[in-house]
Amino acid sequence: MPRRRWTEQQMRELLREQEKSGESLRAFAAAAEIPYSTLSCWRSRLQRDETPRFVPVRVQDEDPRVEIVVGDAVVRVGGGDAGAVARLVRAIAAC
Repeated sequence: MPRRRWTEQQMRELLREQEKSGESLRAFAAAAEIPYSTLSCWRSRLQRDETPRFVPVRVQDEDPRVEIVVGDAVVRVGGGDAGAVARLVRAIAAC
């Protein structure tokens, strides 16, 4: 039996249907007669592709500061204090 080739768009649609269904990925795959491993691999691949690799940076000469945004949390360090930024980065890395 030849292997089926899935397009990215087809898999995105199937994974949206699975999410809406409320079924586990395994149950949805069985009902759709698609190997669980196929859906699982595609889901991982698509999630990786959606992870931002770069974030926008805005430089303001008149008010030098560092702003770190993670979800709803915003941390600002002003005054161009390199030591404060280094301490902040070490504290975040320790979490």
